[in-house]
Amino acid sequence: MRSISKSEAVRNLIIEDIHAGWYASGDALPSIETLAKRFEVSKNTVSLALSGLREAGIVRLEHGKATRVTGQLFKRHVEVIVYGQYPALHDPFWGEFTRGIEDELREHADVTFRQTSLVESFLWTGEEIPEHIRRGGLLLLGTASEEFVRRIRQSRIPFALVFDANPAGKYPFFSVDLEPAIDEIVARFARAGCSRVAYIGTEGDHNMGRENINRRKHRLFNAALERHGLPVLPELHSDCLHFMRCGYRAIRELLEKHRAPDAVFFASDVLAPGGYKALHEAGLHVPEDVVAAGCDNLEIGDYVVPPLTTIEFDRYGIGRAAASGLVARLHGGESIPSRFFPAAIVNRESFPIQHS
Repeated sequence: MRSISKSEAVRNLIIEDIHAGWYASGDALPSIETLAKRFEVSKNTVSLALSGLREAGIVRLEHGKATRVTGQLFKRHVEVIVYGQYPALHDPFWGEFTRGIEDELREHADVTFRQTSLVESFLWTGEEIPEHIRRGGLLLLGTASEEFVRRIRQSRIPFALVFDANPAGKYPFFSVDLEPAIDEIVARFARAGCSRVAYIGTEGDHNMGRENINRRKHRLFNAALERHGLPVLPELHSDCLHFMRCGYRAIRELLEKHRAPDAVFFASDVLAPGGYKALHEAGLHVPEDVVAAGCDNLEIGDYVVPPLTTIEFDRYGIGRAAASGLVARLHGGESIPSRFFPAAIVNRESFPIQHS
């Protein structure tokens, strides 16, 4: 941990006085001379400390009058750290989480917020954590590494995982329970007589130190295959990133090396257009030759031909609930209760419904 200058020490002492109730919003601070005597430092050191407080919006200078406390320190700040597409607002998947978070936080006049990229968050977690973050809370949107979450826990800053989950209960989370929907998709594969089922999508980072949402999705899918008497065929499982080009490449390489599957599960709908293209180039048609299903209910799934059967869940509601839970904690709540949201199947033409 780096050492701090005298002016930073004075700045922190003044902040502690404000937190302790010695100064309310609108109150004038003592003169520079008085503060210099109290803290036994030079007037220049106090001036530097006050300049830092002004830059942070904690005090304001009334020219020729006094330095007054603003209401900034009496607000709580929420930093939304994005582990995915940044900025996330216009991303087709993460945007709904972000919109829910921001709509909830805007209803709380005493809360400020902003999005932070993964790179920027690593910068400040490696140094002294900024004051506005220390007095607020964090929402980790995406799949944060175990090491990063450990550092956040050590800082004792309230936080919650958004979309990623920790079912073991170590961290508060707001996520989706995909197991029933995945099980039903696989059950339909079985009822349709499928025996060669492909899984296209990332299986998650195995170096994160814990099971993230993508690893859990893949594990749940394999468990469902076994439960419904279908073989788990590793050669038909392609670990790829969630981009259209990756879906194309995964299916094309699979078809070049192995006999075609009779069912495909795309771990994200965004993989489907590329996957469809590779199937079409090989002379295979959906759903006549290969049935297909996806996950996330992204808009693109409704515009491929045929439209993609998929799993949907309330991304907006998850984001909003996470923000609400964190704000309640910042307002004095003892803990943030974790919550799983349900998932459901959206039936479309890529996978005709099979009745049992």
